[in-house]
Amino acid sequence: MPLSIPSFGLSTASRALGFTLFLKLLDSGNPFLARGPQVERKKVALCQNRWTATARCLIHVVPSVLSLTIVILNLKGYYIGDELAGPSGHDSQKLGALQFAAKLHELTIHASIAAMVLSYLRYELALGKGLPFGAVLAGNQFRDLSFLWSIELWGALSSWRVPHTWIRRTVMAVILILATLIAAAAGPVSAIAIIPRLGLWPACGTRFWLNSSNDALWPAEVNASHFDSAQCSQADTEPDFGCPDGGLQSIKAFSTTLRRRGWDWVPARSLTVYGRHGTRSMNITLKLGRNTDRVTTAFVPPLAAVDAFTEASTWWPSAAQYAFKRGGPRYWLARKAYIEASATAPVTRVRCSSLMSTTGGSGQSIYFPLLNPLEDVLTSTSYTDDQIWNDAAMEISSGRELSKVFWTPLPNTDFKNSTMGAVVVLPFEPNASAITYTTCNVDARWAATRIWTFNFENTFGLPEGLPDVRNPLGRYDVDWSWPHISVDVEWVNYMSRKMSQANETVDAFAAIAADAGITDTPDPTHPWAIESILAMMFTDALARVGSNATLQGELKGRGKPRLADWEDGPWVDEFMHFGDAYAIDAPANAEWYSSRLSVSVVGYAYSSDGATSKLACSILLFHVLLAFIHTIYSLNSGLSSSSWDSVAELVALAMNSTPSDALRNTCAGIELPSTMGLPVKIVESAQAEEHLEMLVEVPRDEETDTLELLNTGKVVHRSVTVNKEYGVPKDLYTH
Repeated sequence: MPLSIPSFGLSTASRALGFTLFLKLLDSGNPFLARGPQVERKKVALCQNRWTATARCLIHVVPSVLSLTIVILNLKGYYIGDELAGPSGHDSQKLGALQFAAKLHELTIHASIAAMVLSYLRYELALGKGLPFGAVLAGNQFRDLSFLWSIELWGALSSWRVPHTWIRRTVMAVILILATLIAAAAGPVSAIAIIPRLGLWPACGTRFWLNSSNDALWPAEVNASHFDSAQCSQADTEPDFGCPDGGLQSIKAFSTTLRRRGWDWVPARSLTVYGRHGTRSMNITLKLGRNTDRVTTAFVPPLAAVDAFTEASTWWPSAAQYAFKRGGPRYWLARKAYIEASATAPVTRVRCSSLMSTTGGSGQSIYFPLLNPLEDVLTSTSYTDDQIWNDAAMEISSGRELSKVFWTPLPNTDFKNSTMGAVVVLPFEPNASAITYTTCNVDARWAATRIWTFNFENTFGLPEGLPDVRNPLGRYDVDWSWPHISVDVEWVNYMSRKMSQANETVDAFAAIAADAGITDTPDPTHPWAIESILAMMFTDALARVGSNATLQGELKGRGKPRLADWEDGPWVDEFMHFGDAYAIDAPANAEWYSSRLSVSVVGYAYSSDGATSKLACSILLFHVLLAFIHTIYSLNSGLSSSSWDSVAELVALAMNSTPSDALRNTCAGIELPSTMGLPVKIVESAQAEEHLEMLVEVPRDEETDTLELLNTGKVVHRSVTVNKEYGVPKDLYTH
């Protein structure tokens, strides 16, 4: 049995949603299959029925529900995972499908806005005081952004002929301009809100403590009291990570890269150094290679903080998995995590002079480079150190196969930024006539920074998971205003303890310099390589100050089920909400150093972070608010209509209307804004009450408030009657 479309309900809703064509195809009297001429039936122009108004408001349901859903996802924040849901490896196709969904959402928003604009236009045309001629087609033109600067809109807004108060004019301007702006923004904001972003998202974190004070971890004056001198002074033992020389083997291994310092090769700028629980990455800037730096520096995370940081960070995958089982976020699906914490790290810059020569002897001044400002001239220390020259020249008869470094504190009066001075004597042949040397100025500071690691597959200790530092140096000069570090010669001697070189035990600097290719040749790059060695040695040694400090506290309730065996204790909630997962005795930690560890995960997520996301959510919510207001108004008034919502219907109405002299010479186009400001109103025809027509430029009698046609005398034209069917008698067309 063929489907019969009722005159109310389904047909009204289908027209509101734009599905009239499909229902017409199912109608028993399908007009698309009919043969011969057909005549339109009479129709109700304005209907006042709450059920009909409710059906027409269904146009707002789809876009509003979609908007609210995606806005909630963004405002609440929803982490999807390293890949979008669905088959793995097809993210590009999934993103394309979401882009298509965003376009469909945009179309539903346009339909919703059109319903609101047409509702306003119909009321003003049929029951109100009329509209300017340029606003009649606004229900179809608002989708185009160029409508904002069109002659139609500005002719309508500047019209003085329509009997509107300034309030009604303002309402008309706000409705038309807002509708155009929201329609233009619907596409971009829908895509921004619907398509999840691939980025780095804050997931969890906790505060952690080390059982040492800031002053002990990063002292202004470093000496032998800051490490176990008895253990660190033992000869022929493996380097201890807590001793100043704990990283010499790593520096020695790296120094072989300094040997290849020709202009055809760019050296590596990071060095892996080791600790008790985690490996670290030392950042280095060099004056060697093709891509050179202006200043030689080294920068590395502190050992104690990194060990505690590494140990504390291993708990975040477990916390994320427990939290998910409790109904929390899906962060446990993350394959990549970025973990960071605040810290104070040593940074060292070194500057050495060009190669010089001397025969030794007494009374010679030693010249050292200035560090601040960085100048290309040398300045005198205003004193002599005969012991250095005596020690340097004492082996001149037998020669020296390795370089040798002599440490000397520089006077603060001339070198306010110096941590230690060094005289490096290059190897020389027996009975050499002179020895070649360079003088170096070392400046070490404590810099506030962030330590971080980037882990894959929730694993730790892998090469790609080295804790690193946010390097404040870059490749150019910076403001070296960090706290200055002073050291004594005793501590420096511990830093450069003996190590093996060519089957003999030699000074550490000599062994490293030999691997770096520091020979007796007058190579102008020797001072640059020496700068790099000194910077690495000082930075690594300072990073081991306070290395005996360890992570303190126990995870709150770890191993104690919350509600079930797999939920564990309250430390999970603390960790996932950036709280304090470790239980610490408050009096004990009054002087302890603490830092906050934060974990961010990489993947796709919905989030309101950023101005664009907030703007998109705001626009979508504003549209939902307008749709809600329109729905309340429609249900309260009961007014609804499906008339004149297309250009074809408005053209048909105009063709069935009495011609107006005000539109003279417009058959070939309109160029005057004033024409767009002509008043227009839809009324019952004076010749037939069942006929509607569009009147243009209708003078109004201020005393009787009646409408008057030009050159016809006073003829009353009534406004459109609600719930009345309109058509036209056949004989009206026969005349």
